[in-house]
Amino acid sequence: MTEKSIEEKRLQRKQILVRDIPRAVLGYLLVWSDTDAKLCSNLNKQAAKAKEMHDAACKYRVARHFPKAEQGHSIENEEKFKQFWNRIIAICRQNQKAKITERIDLVAQDLGRHATPNKTNSSELRSAASKFLWLMGDHEVRIYDTQAVGALRSINGLKVKHTYAEFYESWETEFRYFNDYIAEYIETAIEENLAKWISHSSTAQPVWQPEEVMSKLWFRHRVFDQLLWKAGGGRHQRHEKI
Repeated sequence: MTEKSIEEKRLQRKQILVRDIPRAVLGYLLVWSDTDAKLCSNLNKQAAKAKEMHDAACKYRVARHFPKAEQGHSIENEEKFKQFWNRIIAICRQNQKAKITERIDLVAQDLGRHATPNKTNSSELRSAASKFLWLMGDHEVRIYDTQAVGALRSINGLKVKHTYAEFYESWETEFRYFNDYIAEYIETAIEENLAKWISHSSTAQPVWQPEEVMSKLWFRHRVFDQLLWKAGGGRHQRHEKI
């Protein structure tokens, strides 16, 4: 294929994804309501608990990277469990002044060493690092997973072997294309109160307002994540593996 025909194919794929924006907006609003609002509230606290980090790892499908012995939360191994997951919280709070792409690499390396301390060559847990840091409040992070990588290869030409920095740049480039489309539909959704179907009690914790959440830039980022996961072969609301 010529370079021109490749670009035409990529544009066609992006235009198909634009049509999926309404479902992606409501899809992430449901994810926020069901899981992310609570996870972010818990992990943004200075006193975040081991079990809250473990819950986040399970919800975001990265718990499997860590030893099975540290997964169970029972009376017999409660102290060991707390120490293991508290260490993960501490790792994610390191290197806060580093450039975000460098910070992800550093956290990913430390998580890999923590997960497999007896291995000479431990894995770099980029997916876990990006998901944990985002949930802990760093919304400059771009969530890294199999579906997002697959989608960016398809619509942007992201290399098979790439760094997190290259993934980040590719993500940002494509988000700029979709941003106005996403913002336009969100404005319509707010005006038409399309969030009313989401069950949200005023006594729920944490309390949040759909209009306020949907107006945030990070919400548009997560809607774009939904589009990437769909394009990469996943389903909305699913956080997959790398």
